[in-house]
Formats: sequence, C-alpha cells, structure tokens
Amino acid sequence: MVYRYLFILYLILVGISLLGVVLAKVPEPGSKEDPLVTKTYVDWYAKWQELNLKAGDFLKLEMGTEFLLVEPSDHPLHLREVNLDATRIVDVTSGTVLTSRDLSPYHLYLVASVNEARIVIDDSAKIFIRGLKP
Repeated sequence: MVYRYLFILYLILVGISLLGVVLAKVPEPGSKEDPLVTKTYVDWYAKWQELNLKAGDFLKLEMGTEFLLVEPSDHPLHLREVNLDATRIVDVTSGTVLTSRDLSPYHLYLVASVNEARIVIDDSAKIFIRGLKP
C-alpha cells in the first residue's frame, strides 16, 4: 500500500518536472539571449579587417594573428623593423618561418610564438588581418 503512494508521488513529481521543461521559454536561436558566438570573438578571430598603412606605421601582433599582404602587389614589402629574434612569424603560403625582413604579396602570415611580433612598415601597404585585438 505504501509503495503505491510512493509510486503515485514519483509519477506526480516526474510529471511536474516534464511540464516545467515544456513550459520553459526557449530563446530564439542566434538571438541576443542565445548567441551562437560573441561579437567580440567574431570581430577578433573570424572577420578579416582591412588596414591601410603608411610608411613608419607600427603594428603589435599577438600570437595567432593572421595577416595577408595585398598591396604593394608587384614587389615584396620591406619591414623597417621586426623582432624576428624574439618571435616567430610563419609564411603559411610557402610553409617556412620568416627569416628576412621582406613580406611577399598575397602570402598568408601567422604569428606563431608566445611573444608578440612588433613590426614597422617601410612603405605604404594594404593588409587584411584577423586576430588583431583593439
């Protein structure tokens, strides 16, 4: 007899739990209440940003930053300064580690070291970059 009451009480509790799940308001997928990713993540890591640089401009690039040189498209861009001894920049297009101060046009580069890469551009250039934090 007692087991019957316990079983009925168990069924009532399970029913109330299921009713609570059904009645819970589920946010619209991708809405402000349920974003797939944060805006900061998209701005830093997923979206390419165009940078127009002048001669002498300074860039500080953290690990994981990717960049693609677009202009000048007819010759390599010479870097006035770069800390290649303290950091590692990989030319993903050719599969080599950058050892000179020249960036080839339309090559994808990746900062692959814990230390930040600090570069100074020697000429005006246009690059696309992602992973650059403000």
